[in-house]
Amino acid sequence: MLLGSKQECKKMFPVIGNGGFITAPLITKKGQPILDPLDSDFFKELAGRRPLDKKVIQWLLTLQHIGLNLNYTDRILVFYEKKENLSKLWDILALYASIDNDVGYCQGMRVIFVHL
Repeated sequence: MLLGSKQECKKMFPVIGNGGFITAPLITKKGQPILDPLDSDFFKELAGRRPLDKKVIQWLLTLQHIGLNLNYTDRILVFYEKKENLSKLWDILALYASIDNDVGYCQGMRVIFVHL
């Protein structure tokens, strides 16, 4: 399954485009869902999807990495003091990672987007 569009990504992970971002793991490296403490519908649905494509697994693992790196975004820029703006950057990086499977997300990519 190739993700690539915001709608496809949002179907796979509903946090895309909702003003939030994640810093916790969603799945194991084998694609098993890590149970959500809130027992959300997303995790119930994810548990029902078997097996997940390797590209989807890699993308879902990448989302946590992106979220963790957002904490290090250049905070001297007033724009990134607001969580809403960090979530927009998370959306951009998450969508890019879904489109370019070869690159995905690399630490430091957030800096490129911050200074564009």
